[in-house]
Order: sequence, then C-alpha cells, then structure tokens
Amino acid sequence: MDRTTFRILLIDDHEAIHADFRKILRVGDTASALDAAAADFFGGEAPKEDPASALSFELDSAMQGQEGFAKIEQALREGRPYALVFCDVRMPPGWDGVETLAHVFAADPDVQAVLCTAFSDYTYEQTISRLGLSSRLLILKKPFDPVEVRQLAAAQTEKWAAARRLDKLVKDLTAAEHEARALAKSLEMTNLALLTDKATAEAQAAAQHDLLGRFVEYLGDSVAAIERSNEVLRTDASSEAARASAARTITWNAGRLSDGLAEARTYGQLVQRDGPQMVSEPFSPAEVFARVLERIEGLAQLREIDVVALEDGLDQQRLLGDTHLVEVVATSLLRFAILQSDAGRVSLRARSGAFGLRLEISAPAARIAPDELSLAFEPFGGGEGLALALSRRAAQRLGGDVEASCEDGGLVLAARLPMMAAVERRAA
Repeated sequence: MDRTTFRILLIDDHEAIHADFRKILRVGDTASALDAAAADFFGGEAPKEDPASALSFELDSAMQGQEGFAKIEQALREGRPYALVFCDVRMPPGWDGVETLAHVFAADPDVQAVLCTAFSDYTYEQTISRLGLSSRLLILKKPFDPVEVRQLAAAQTEKWAAARRLDKLVKDLTAAEHEARALAKSLEMTNLALLTDKATAEAQAAAQHDLLGRFVEYLGDSVAAIERSNEVLRTDASSEAARASAARTITWNAGRLSDGLAEARTYGQLVQRDGPQMVSEPFSPAEVFARVLERIEGLAQLREIDVVALEDGLDQQRLLGDTHLVEVVATSLLRFAILQSDAGRVSLRARSGAFGLRLEISAPAARIAPDELSLAFEPFGGGEGLALALSRRAAQRLGGDVEASCEDGGLVLAARLPMMAAVERRAA
C-alpha cells in the first residue's frame, strides 16, 4: 500500500511525552513493529490490518516554544512545512503553548495545531481570544488516549493536505481565467488587423465583439461557480454534503474552462484566413476514434455517460485526409452529445465508402429542444459553448458539413467528410 508521510512537530518540555508520541504515531516502525506497538498500547493481539496504515508521520521534537517556532521557520525556508503541531500549554521558563501557537500561526497560515493541556491556565474563551476562532486549532486534554492522538494526527494532517490541494486548484483556475482574457484580447486584435475594407471592418468588428463578449460570459459563469464553491469549502460552518457538492462543482467547471480554452484556440485558427494549412496523409480511422474516445473519457465519467463506438469495418481501412481536423469534428460532436444527454448512453457510428467518412452520434434522451439546435451552431449560442460551431468549421475545411436533428426526444448528429481511400491515392 502506498504511504503518505506528513511532518509533525511536537513541542513539550517532558522527554517522556516525546517518547510516548513516537510510539503512538509509530514513527520509524517496520510493519511488524507497528503491530507490536499497537498491542503494547491497546492490549491483546495486534490488529491484522490498520486502516490508517496508508499514513505515516515524520515526527520532530522541540523542548521549548522558542525552539519549536525556530523549527517552523526553518521548515518554511526549506520548503518542507509541517502539517501539524502538537503543543503543550505549560512549558516553563519560556513561552507557554498559547503564546507559541500565536507565533506559529502568524508565520505559517496553513499549519494545523493541537493544544495539549492538563491545567486551567487559560479558559477556552481566553484561548480563542488570543488565537482566534479557527478550524485549525483543536484542544486535547491530558491524560490523553493514544487512539485519540492518532485519530487527531490522521484527521488534521489529511485536512492540511486537502487545503493545499484546493489552494493549488484555485491558483490554476485563476491562471486559466487570465489566459482566457488574454486569448480573447489577442483574438480581437488579430481579427481587426486582418480587415482591409472599412465597411467590412465595421461588420466584422461588431461580430467579433459579440463573439468575445459571449466567450468571456461563458468562461465567467465557470469562474463564478468556482469562486462560490471555494467560499463554501473555506467556511467552517459548511456541511459535509455542501463541501462534497462544492468540490464536484469545482472539478466540473475546471474541466469546462480547460475545454473552452482549447476549443477557442482551435476555432480561432480555423476562422483565420492564413490559418494552418491542411495536411493530407494516410491514417487509420479506427486509431483516430480510439484517441477521441480516450480524450472524452473524463467528461463521460463526470456525466455518468457510457460512450459506445460502433465502427463498421474500419479496423483494416486507411483513408487520406487531415487527421487533426477529423479528430476535432469527432471530439466536438461527442462532447456536445454527452453534455446534452439525459440518458446513460451515447453511441458513435463510423463508416466509410465512396462518399468518404461518415460519422453519426446519437443520444436517446437529450435536453436540447429542436428549435434550439440552429442556435447551438452559433459560437456560444444559447450558452452551449463552441462544440457544434467548431465541428462544422472543421468539417467544412475538409469539404464536408455537420447536421443535427432531434428525433423522438433524442439527439442525432451527423458529419459527412469527403476523402478517398489511401490505397487509391498511392495507386494514382
């Protein structure tokens, strides 16, 4: 089993306490020694398997508050911060535990702490008045139970790790938002520079301004949802159900931002007059669709949709065309179908012939109404993103087109991509 190691600092002026903590937290024990330590503290036979065995702890010791604070600062400088501090209240002649944690919290805003006390030097109200009301601080009364110590260590270190993961995700999403705004500005300047006729320039500028406005609004919806969910996770009063829902919302909208940026980059290249030239080369349709299915797997899992590929005899076939554009068409259509599907299944059927390559994607139950389909082909039309607009652009670049229809409450998307068999090209 993979083990996660967390750094813990114990600040206490009694050597025996340090020895006890090393036994309780099983620092440095081998697998067999862990069983022996458990039997020593709990009595009877050692448990066969410890559910917390995936956690391990690196325990450092300090005999006084000033010494412990110095280790906190050193750990931060080295980039190896402590996840948790156990601190005794009474440690003469230096700082007491409350003063020590006040310094620790000021230096490290993320570290968790447990204040250990057997005396009434401070009331609970005095402690909160000095250290503030925070979910980072727990109080452990002496004499403590070894089980309680280990549970606190496991819970608080995992809480510290979860907070760091959340902080990284929020920073990544903020960077993505900045990139989206920069991309929008770049698209606007690029398209304006390409306009040569005054009348055309005015019409194009109005269209681009509208497109960019819808683009920023589309991304802004996800950013706003992430910010609201982040606030729920940072609120101590939030229930576990609310936190779980907020985490799912962040994951979903993070993917929505990432996919939106990728689609915008590709769409921007396709609409430019001097965009990338088509690259016609032999390719295997079966291999292309395998890559497409792998790419949309994460979205399908989030939506709890099964994607079934029905390839009519494509395993041995090779066609001549631009594989990137074929992947763009298939990926965009599948994404749209998955996002619109209310059922647990979306099917992809691909076949080739004298007409070239034909794709048909169907979802038996769809949320979109028939009169909304034409609007969905517009970039960000009806808040639907770029999927259909991008698939049509890519198909038209290949000389084909994309059609959509709603039949009996279901959604059918079809792409016609003219191209010839690779063997015919070589024979010519």
